[in-house]
Amino acid sequence: MNPELKLLVTTFAKEEQATDTARTLVRERLVACGTLLRGARSIYVWQGQLEDSDEIVVLFKTTEAAAPAAAARLQELHPYECPEILVLSPECANAAYAQWVGERGNSRKEVGRGPA
Repeated sequence: MNPELKLLVTTFAKEEQATDTARTLVRERLVACGTLLRGARSIYVWQGQLEDSDEIVVLFKTTEAAAPAAAARLQELHPYECPEILVLSPECANAAYAQWVGERGNSRKEVGRGPA
């Protein structure tokens, strides 16, 4: 069990928005990784209308200490009026992976842009 590891979950309508947001959060060292999962379909009621939308799910891996700032920054960057932002606590995680996630968030120093 690793109480330090947190998983932020959100969805985007457009892959470019998801990619740009993931790159920003990784560069700003708020998350260690953002995994984009294409092909999601969400069915929900929004403003009184039944919606059926193709979306991209993004899983952000971060630490307990960085999760509040990561969620706040995700809220700022997200194009949706009311974005899904869930912070989950994994019941268990590979110890080496959890350590890697922790190391990525130890410094608030922004990571270089690198290739786009």
